[in-house]
Amino acid sequence: MAEQQSMNYEISSGAYLIVNSEVYQINNALTNLGRKLDNHVVLNDPRVSRNHAQIRMVENHYILLDLNSTGGTMVNGSKISKSVLYSGDTISLAGLEIKFVQDTPRMISKAMERTGPLKNFKLEEMPTLINQDRIDSFPNKQGKDD
Repeated sequence: MAEQQSMNYEISSGAYLIVNSEVYQINNALTNLGRKLDNHVVLNDPRVSRNHAQIRMVENHYILLDLNSTGGTMVNGSKISKSVLYSGDTISLAGLEIKFVQDTPRMISKAMERTGPLKNFKLEEMPTLINQDRIDSFPNKQGKDD
């Protein structure tokens, strides 16, 4: 029990799980996933076990462990009991797909090399299209008052 508490300290993380367009930041060195309400990430899917999987931060790497779940755990289509996670990996908990995303300084610098900074970027005003027929269809207030 003491070991679990010591591993549960909060970390500053750029790691996220994306589940059905919901984003969960991984803030702990130990993150539990499952249906049970006391998990860090609660997954309301009947295929997922109550205590399905766990993500641990070990030496700056995220490790996914299956907790003897009924439906199994897969990473990128391969069944696993333990696996190192890399940004872009697809996790499947008994068929529920989860995307693991990690933004690290190295990844950001690689992206900047490919795309470059947005220097000299100017937001120009979009021209407004005027439909004369719509303007003519408005009642002429001055004409009514005359």
